[in-house]
Amino acid sequence: MKKRKFDNNSQSVSSYEFFAWTGLNAYGLQRQLTNSTQLQNLANLSLNVHNDEYTTPCDL
Repeated sequence: MKKRKFDNNSQSVSSYEFFAWTGLNAYGLQRQLTNSTQLQNLANLSLNVHNDEYTTPCDL
């Protein structure tokens, strides 16, 4: 598996999906590609990214 440089694979890809849907959520909801429950679950997963102990250059 290729390592992601920005987080050294410290989080699952699912933990980052909320950030993508943030910009697309109106489209996703309208097209029924996502729903409010799924967005809330992804928002909860995104907290792992904010609260992990891995330090990236962006955190400095």
